[in-house]
Amino acid sequence: MEKLNVEKLSFLMNASRSHVSKVTLLLVKHHFLISNRGPKGGFIMKKKPEEISLLEIFEAFEGKLSEQCCLMNTGKCTLSGCIFGNLSNSFTMEFIDYLRGKTLSEITKTSLPGKDTPPCE
Repeated sequence: MEKLNVEKLSFLMNASRSHVSKVTLLLVKHHFLISNRGPKGGFIMKKKPEEISLLEIFEAFEGKLSEQCCLMNTGKCTLSGCIFGNLSNSFTMEFIDYLRGKTLSEITKTSLPGKDTPPCE
């Protein structure tokens, strides 16, 4: 596997060096990357991309997803039952299942906007 440093990653992703540096530090902290310092240093994947679910990455950055959540998030519901019923939990579970079923290798095989596909409007 090729080691990539922050400079090369930021160039490949067309992102700021500062942003890529912060993201790679989080990816190292959550054991997705191994970091080697020095002139020949860089980052390498700790696991194969097909072994990493998008759920793992999402939860590393955003925290654990819970199926019990309130869309209104007020904490002061005056109704005897939620007007949304189980809709919120259904959306959350569908989102969790989707992320759990997708791997990093699946999304890295798709083309990037500006390369082969037109940008979203």
